Amino acid sequence: MKFQPGMPKPPNSGRKKGGTNKHVGDLRAIFKQFVERNLPRMQMLFDELAEKDQKAAANIVLEMADFCIPRLQRTEWADVTEKPTEDTDALSDAQLEALARSGSPGAAQPPEGPPLGGAVRRDN
Repeated sequence: MKFQPGMPKPPNSGRKKGGTNKHVGDLRAIFKQFVERNLPRMQMLFDELAEKDQKAAANIVLEMADFCIPRLQRTEWADVTEKPTEDTDALSDAQLEALARSGSPGAAQPPEGPPLGGAVRRDN
């Protein structure tokens, strides 16, 4: 049935969500086959270029890396640092020391037990 303007879309018509475009999939397969067949020649050409112009060879590697490794600006980073629960800028040095000793959430706690490495100091 041909689509007619103003008519509702038939149920279950069109490409499913997340499905790939048929032509893009075909092109990817053709390109992959081309690269696999010509990989030795491409390596030879790259080696020749690297001998003549190292900067150009490095740029090619960086451009190819875009297809394999995401850039940092394309990656979303979450802030995992702890934020103080109190406004510490307004506190005096004595108040900050008391806060650190009190064991408030977020305050640094000294480790319990012997120091790292298992060494124990004994005064005899």
